[in-house]
Amino acid sequence: MHSMLPGAQPSLTPQPSPPPSRPPSPYRPNHWLDNSCSCCCQCRQRWLGSCWTEETFTNSDEAEAALCEDRSAFVRCNDIMPLIPGHIKKCMIHSDAIAQIRGFQDLFIYLNKDSSPIQLRQLVKVYFIDRPPLRGYLSQLTLSLLLSVIILVDIRSCRTSHSSTIPRSR
Repeated sequence: MHSMLPGAQPSLTPQPSPPPSRPPSPYRPNHWLDNSCSCCCQCRQRWLGSCWTEETFTNSDEAEAALCEDRSAFVRCNDIMPLIPGHIKKCMIHSDAIAQIRGFQDLFIYLNKDSSPIQLRQLVKVYFIDRPPLRGYLSQLTLSLLLSVIILVDIRSCRTSHSSTIPRSR
């Protein structure tokens, strides 16, 4: 109990209690970027809906960081970079490391949106497969699906090249 001065009467009016601490609102855009949110991906999911990066990678935050580390090769990809929105691309190619990190964060957020191009998503997956240090970040489901597609493409290309070498009867 509080110590009171001699002769002082206790106050009968209730003292205001401090406001309860609440987690950041999942509906405030980009609140996970200010490092105040400990539930980063959960908040992204609530804000963005389905989470493509969580389905694609074993750990999307680690995959994002690894891709950022591989930035010098990634930004030279002539098939991927034209599909990335300009404001994200600007950050990714910026000389400042913080801008680069923000660019890759924004890229992963963009990939989670329903409106992001399917072709960009596929090319990012293929990029991770083609880069041995990044391959380990892909989920088993993603690897299985991509390998199935690669096998089908190889079979079709073999059939096409094989059929062109067989002489046709007249």
